[in-house]
Amino acid sequence: MLRRNASSYGPRVAITSESGVDITYGELERLTNSLANALADAGLRPGERLAWLDRNSADFLIAYYATAKAGLTFTALNAWLRPRELAPQLELLGPSVVVAGASFADAIDRAAAGIPVAHRFVRDGSPAGSPWATWKDFAGSGDSARPPEVDNDEDRVHEIVFTSGTTGQA
Repeated sequence: MLRRNASSYGPRVAITSESGVDITYGELERLTNSLANALADAGLRPGERLAWLDRNSADFLIAYYATAKAGLTFTALNAWLRPRELAPQLELLGPSVVVAGASFADAIDRAAAGIPVAHRFVRDGSPAGSPWATWKDFAGSGDSARPPEVDNDEDRVHEIVFTSGTTGQA
């Protein structure tokens, strides 16, 4: 869908970011290609999972579409949950990648204690003394001109959504 829209509506605005910057369909296509290729270059393979914990942003939509292009499963975690509530969701997901806003990095560190997460990225800055990498640098590191070389199996799960009653945790 995104590729088709980029081809048909390239210079039209697709997203207005939280800072008021417009992103066209053509730019969105290139940004999602770059991120999808960066994920593949980092060794992530179709079927692996990316968990996202942050407030709404243009980066969220870019990651959502890029994970679809890369064949990854995307899960947006609820920013209102406490670490003890996030822990069973992360354990069930077993994400290879976690992206969090700087204000949520500590919650992820506590919730994911003992859960192997290969890649942790902070979306908006970098917590002091943390092993987290910077999302912006990573997301822009892939080839933006080349569509990802992934066999997108239409039966592959792209999104896992947790509802308020998903885990039944007290």
